[in-house]
Amino acid sequence: MFGSGGDLGAIIEGLAIKQIVVAIPNPPADFLKDLLAACAKYGIKPLLLNDSVGGAEVKAPLRELELKDLLTREPHEIDLTSTKEMISGRRVLITGAGGSIGSEIVRQVFGFGPSRLIILDHSEFNLYNIDQEMRQFSGYDEVVVPSLVDIKDRDALALVFNQYTPEIVFHAAAYKHVHLVETNPHSSILNNILGTKNLLDLSERASVDNFVLISTDKAVNPAGVMGSTKRICEVLTSLTGVRANKRYCAVRFGNVLGSSGSLVPLLKKQIESGMPLTITHKDMTRYFMLISEAVSLVLKAASISRPVILMF
Repeated sequence: MFGSGGDLGAIIEGLAIKQIVVAIPNPPADFLKDLLAACAKYGIKPLLLNDSVGGAEVKAPLRELELKDLLTREPHEIDLTSTKEMISGRRVLITGAGGSIGSEIVRQVFGFGPSRLIILDHSEFNLYNIDQEMRQFSGYDEVVVPSLVDIKDRDALALVFNQYTPEIVFHAAAYKHVHLVETNPHSSILNNILGTKNLLDLSERASVDNFVLISTDKAVNPAGVMGSTKRICEVLTSLTGVRANKRYCAVRFGNVLGSSGSLVPLLKKQIESGMPLTITHKDMTRYFMLISEAVSLVLKAASISRPVILMF
């Protein structure tokens, strides 16, 4: 016993500590924040015991801290029994499958036992990454089909539908970075709106039963191009669902912790580079959800949505 947390700095200096391992199961977020602050001065990144040691997916007994470890609340668990029943043994298409949201949809859907899982992305690099990650799991080659296709290319997309006839579609492909969308409205309109319309038309023609559009809180009374394109996509999705009498819906969320292009990775990069932090106001409070939580909502929506007529 060398002392309390307040003595950590002196212990590190006195014993020339190079690494710290937290052996406490599920340590509190406040404890980890204090530990990070104390270790930062010495360039030490604490490691945690991997709480899934003994499972088939564990690669190492220790891991670095993740964003979810610093949450001051418990992650929300959503009952996905109905979603598992919906997906098991069926053909599923995921667009934008290499992105931060799309790749988590891939992981969770694969665990529900689809008969065929088409992971589609127009980025070769992103598709390669999720393809390589998923290859570690048994049954991958028999189930998963990586598809390098741009949703704006209707003919290429039609080939995917004709060959694999998906029954469920999760649509995560989109241009979403606000400043890039604002400065490139033509490309963004084509990608977000035309790409979604291509997907909806083909889904309706193929009698897809469940279609979920990943949308954004910026679609609420949109003030910019990105929010406007996603709002139009929402309307197209709802109208197609009503016409086809199928479960077509959109799920809105924002501030997903750790998603590509979101605030936290940006701040982390700025801190590591010694750059000023782009905080818009010192009194601002941000509320976050985990990627896994956001995706669980998406999957749940697929099984409980109903066709509705929108009033404008």
